[in-house]
Amino acid sequence: MIFIGFTTLMFAHTALLYVEDNYDGTISVECAFSNGANTAGLTVYILENKEYKGKEESLNGKKILYKATLDDIGCADIVKPAVNDYIILFDGGPGHTTSLKGKILTDDEKDEWNTYINKNKKLIGKWLPFIKGEK
Repeated sequence: MIFIGFTTLMFAHTALLYVEDNYDGTISVECAFSNGANTAGLTVYILENKEYKGKEESLNGKKILYKATLDDIGCADIVKPAVNDYIILFDGGPGHTTSLKGKILTDDEKDEWNTYINKNKKLIGKWLPFIKGEK
């Protein structure tokens, strides 16, 4: 019994999420686990923060505006969506999710935001209309 309890504690970890507003229409996201486990390849979601029952892809009853895959060090740069309220959610697996409220896109950022979107249309891919608030 003692061995089982120790093993459980040894592998227990908390999902961590840090978001920095770059004030240029993008955010930088860093995700980690409290035990140092690798987060590379895991997913960060940008979700519109309101109930959604439509036909588009959703998660936890909220429309997915964008999905990003974390790089080798657990980071991703993401363009802010043109919506009034959104959530950044790190999915570290069952029981290991965490989220933060996103910073809205300001009028001062819109020129840089448009430039970023135009340069990264391929990277944004099918999520472009969702990021732009068109879908």
